[in-house]
Amino acid sequence: MRITGRKEVSYEKKQRNRRWFSLLLGICLLVSMQLSAFAESQSAEGIPEAVTTGSGQLQEQSGKAEEQSAGNGQIQAEEQSAGNGQIQAEERSAGNGQTQAEERSAANGQTQAEEQTAENRQTMAEQQERAVSGKIEAKVYLRYSNEVPSAINNAFAMGEFGPSGNDKPYFTVTVDLDELNKKVNSYSYWHDYGRGNWVEYIYYSIDSDARWNQQNTRLESVTKLWREAITSAMSAADQAKFTNVFGENMFVGYVLKREGSGWHIDGVLAEDPPVYVVELYDVENNGLFAISSNDTKLPGVTYRKFKRKAEEILGGQNYQYEEGNDHIIMTYQKDGVTYQTEIVPKSDGADASHVKNYHVYPAQGKFAYRTVTADTYYLCRLKMTTRQVGTDLWIEKKVAGGAADPKEHFTFVLTKASLAGTSYSVSYEGIAENDGAGHQETLTFDGNGVARLSLKNEEKARILQMPSGDVQIKEENGDYVTKVTVNGISEKYSDTSGIKIQLSSEKTELVFTNQLDAQPPTGAELLSVPYWLMGGTALAGLLGSRITGRRRKDRKKKFF
Repeated sequence: MRITGRKEVSYEKKQRNRRWFSLLLGICLLVSMQLSAFAESQSAEGIPEAVTTGSGQLQEQSGKAEEQSAGNGQIQAEEQSAGNGQIQAEERSAGNGQTQAEERSAANGQTQAEEQTAENRQTMAEQQERAVSGKIEAKVYLRYSNEVPSAINNAFAMGEFGPSGNDKPYFTVTVDLDELNKKVNSYSYWHDYGRGNWVEYIYYSIDSDARWNQQNTRLESVTKLWREAITSAMSAADQAKFTNVFGENMFVGYVLKREGSGWHIDGVLAEDPPVYVVELYDVENNGLFAISSNDTKLPGVTYRKFKRKAEEILGGQNYQYEEGNDHIIMTYQKDGVTYQTEIVPKSDGADASHVKNYHVYPAQGKFAYRTVTADTYYLCRLKMTTRQVGTDLWIEKKVAGGAADPKEHFTFVLTKASLAGTSYSVSYEGIAENDGAGHQETLTFDGNGVARLSLKNEEKARILQMPSGDVQIKEENGDYVTKVTVNGISEKYSDTSGIKIQLSSEKTELVFTNQLDAQPPTGAELLSVPYWLMGGTALAGLLGSRITGRRRKDRKKKFF
């Protein structure tokens, strides 16, 4: 019984030990698995491995070795994977960063460009808002094709327009846009000249406002727009410029536009083609006028019509002509001054290659033209130069009378305000070699337009090439009486102001004669003569009687 009890106790003890061992082994395996998993997750941070003790150490180490091997492979794989992932992630991150940076940069640049463009547009809009209101100055040009464009609201080459296609207009006019905007709608668009340089183009035409494009032809429509809207926004003086240059109702402006910074008006002539045009320019290449004709028989403009227009532009009166082929000289007076205008075919600038086609034939009363557009537009350009005609002024000095001093010099004062600061050569006649008056060889007008020279009897001064027109001349004549002849005709002279003479293209001769006679005896002097004679006779008688009485006494003394 005791043995049996001991065995039962031993068996129960073994069973209990086995259960504890299994429990311990399970705990160890569980701890090992937890540590392995923890080690895998924390291996990069160097977590120390767990150490087990007891009877399952070898089995644990064996399992641990396998787990370590597997774990190392897994760790390496995971580390490699993690490393690759990290590299890829970094590369992706860097790539994404660069892409994002580039995108941000591009976006910023685009944003800045858009902001700049918007700012430019806003600035332009503000400028435009100011530009399309109020009064503007517009240059006037003529389109040589004499055809209204099929698309008006576009830019055209400058060479298609006159005068000369050199951005130098016939004239300028002022247009009140506030008035024009009440009648016509404008059309505009932006043009990019690069680097954010945006310019708005603006057009007033039948293409910008269809309400004005209702006539049978485009020429009729633009004529209506021109006469009822555009010109009505100008002053009467500016409207008259078109008549003065092109003739009454001859110019038709088909557009008022701003391209870039300047406004201008492009137009055609109201004539039906073919149109023959004669233009006259001054020395600075300003277009003075353009006259036209659609006469195909002559053909073109008559020389008579050209002369009338030239005289109208020049003004003045008393025209005299020297006429030859391609050479006309007009001499005339204006405001008391004589001018001479020379007209020849225009040969400078762009016309150098066309001058062979420009001709004027006064005897035949016609012109020759170059072809601008066949069967449509023919052009002849002439150029003029104008000068003031100079004339020689002669001043001669004479004295007369018994009391006149032929050696005395007299000063002449010439006055003309417009001659201030000018000088003229002087030559003399009748000057004695020993004359010490110091006659100047140059006559100079001071800042007030006053000049002086001196002459004595029988001397003559010739002032060369003085401008024609009036001049005041006064002599400082002292006590002399002055008489003046102008070209042999006696003229009235004032001792206070002198004489005003008119210098013409011919020479002018003045003769100043100073009269100073000897003083004649007066009536009182004649009446006093008998008394002097009587007194003298009485005195002589008294003296004579005394002398005679003394002689008698002397003779008596000698006798006795």
